[in-house]
Amino acid sequence: MRKHFPNSGLEVIQNDFYYLVINHKKGGSFRLITKAGSYTDAGILKKISEQEVGILKGMIFNKANFFLGWLPIYRKLLRKYLRGKVVKEREYEPREIEINERQIIVRGPIGAKAAYTGNQSSRYFSVAELDGAHLIPKVNGNIRTFTF
Repeated sequence: MRKHFPNSGLEVIQNDFYYLVINHKKGGSFRLITKAGSYTDAGILKKISEQEVGILKGMIFNKANFFLGWLPIYRKLLRKYLRGKVVKEREYEPREIEINERQIIVRGPIGAKAAYTGNQSSRYFSVAELDGAHLIPKVNGNIRTFTF
């Protein structure tokens, strides 16, 4: 089974050996799940600029959300503004993924799961990440090969 969702940039590939989800809008970040374990690789931004919100701006933002958050127009405008600030579709290092029935080859930078936010956040793990079974690809420079 192979499905592509153009609006979200997601592609889902499933066969008897693996289940693979690729996010093409986030630099080819992907999640690979097999019977032997799982592997997660995030897209790599070319340039990451962290902006500190600060106490005063954070308080003003929280108060505005408290008083105006129930207004649909406010939520729509805020969502549009934040998507422009947070989602950077064209600023990722290029990555190429070659998919065969019993092998997946990923060419490009190796990513790691990370969150860049103005406020402190918690990092949540999925059950597959906590079970201890992680796939280890064969690595040759920037080429990772998964064989099943």
